[in-house]
Amino acid sequence: MNEIAAAAGISRPGLYLHFSSKEEVFRAAILQFADGLIEEIAKGLQSRKTIEEKVRYAFEVWAVQSFDLTRKSPEAKEIRDSS
Repeated sequence: MNEIAAAAGISRPGLYLHFSSKEEVFRAAILQFADGLIEEIAKGLQSRKTIEEKVRYAFEVWAVQSFDLTRKSPEAKEIRDSS
């Protein structure tokens, strides 16, 4: 929590004014990440013509990009595992 507060430029008690627990911080991070993926998928689907292209694109963004991120980042793996 100290590292998160420092990165956000607020005190640890200030962080707890926004989030009641570490779990809530992780939950918010996961939701923000998922919202970003959904937004990216929604934008990208517009340029795909067939249902196969749309499904493949959605899978690549949702699963493949997430997997690649997890592989490269121990922090992302920790967040994914806690979800």
